[in-house]
Amino acid sequence: MELICSAVEQQKLVTRDYTDQHGQQQKFRSVGVVLRVGNDFLYCEGTHDLADYLEKYPLKTGEHYVARIVWRTSEYTTGTGEKRTKVEGRLMSIVLL
Repeated sequence: MELICSAVEQQKLVTRDYTDQHGQQQKFRSVGVVLRVGNDFLYCEGTHDLADYLEKYPLKTGEHYVARIVWRTSEYTTGTGEKRTKVEGRLMSIVLL
């Protein structure tokens, strides 16, 4: 999904170690961003190369961007037996207007 939005907040780069499918140690890198679309606020994460790019060239608060976001939903059950849906946004690209 592509959206015209404005930047509200960008978090610091976060890294963690993991083992990839070939047994090699890798670093997972992500940057969380809050975007505004109309009256709605969206939180999504840019990972790996995009995270590095956003760390080097941070979003400018209040500036307008075109963001491409992939949304993923998953269902889970809480400890009390309630069924819930989790929605995650992965920021694929973002370009200043």
